[in-house]
Amino acid sequence: MNPLVSVIVPVYNSEDYLEQCVKSLIGQTYNNLEIILVDDGSTDKSGAICEYFKSCDGRIIVIHQENRGVSYARNTALMIAKGEWISFVDSDDTVELTYIERLWQLCYENNVQVSLCGGHKKNDDNENEISILTTKEYMLNHQKQYAVWGHLWNRKLFENIFFPIGKLSEDVAIIYKLLYRAKEIVISTEKLYHVTKREGSLSRPSERIGKCEIDKITILRDKAVFFESINEPELSQKAWTEYYMNLLEVINYHANKSDDSILKRTLMKEYRAYFKKLKNNKMLTKHLKYILIIAYVYPSIWKFVS
Repeated sequence: MNPLVSVIVPVYNSEDYLEQCVKSLIGQTYNNLEIILVDDGSTDKSGAICEYFKSCDGRIIVIHQENRGVSYARNTALMIAKGEWISFVDSDDTVELTYIERLWQLCYENNVQVSLCGGHKKNDDNENEISILTTKEYMLNHQKQYAVWGHLWNRKLFENIFFPIGKLSEDVAIIYKLLYRAKEIVISTEKLYHVTKREGSLSRPSERIGKCEIDKITILRDKAVFFESINEPELSQKAWTEYYMNLLEVINYHANKSDDSILKRTLMKEYRAYFKKLKNNKMLTKHLKYILIIAYVYPSIWKFVS
């Protein structure tokens, strides 16, 4: 028998999208599911929509809570999830009806703890390509691993790992730990997950983009320090590279905002505090290292190369 899969859906004011999202889940060709809808204090009809689908399908669990953010919603669901496998879907997104079945097949057939579908590389022929990588190879050779959706995760990977409360870029904060713990990943180019970008969503609040960027800087620094602490110099250097580039982008984003002058000085102070990490970083090309060194004195140079 196929193992139980818990699909976690944090919900916030997504009444225009939620029905399509849930229908794409209850119609899955993989039947052994529990679908956990966490209504994170929605002020529209989202809560009522959740309750309606709960009455229609016994696999659906609904949790209503005060608005505390996507991290809290996901952590709440993780604490009650009974599945051996976990998948995350945003409430304004949809998935193909074969989404869970295909991700489970990839894990089962290749004996790995995490699978990923769609969008990880250009595929002009729209053919299904499958690759198996160590997660270290994957993290070194793929520029960004910023979202937990689109994956199927073994539940054991989340032991003592939780989404950070009160921070944006919450996926970035844990995905590298999950991947490193998994050891291997199987990737399919099949486009099984469909993202809907909208204003005001729980995971994409445009009015808080400044905080999102600043949180990401802190998270990338923690990521670099994490890999240093476990003696993974390549992964650490890659993370420091991401940190430098994101930090300079944020500094220049605020460069012309007079009310952010204190913030800019604070960020520049942080950049210089970790500047010594550049010296032996083999992940940086000579050209990029040169640019980052110049940015130590003239941070505005970044806007001409980024």
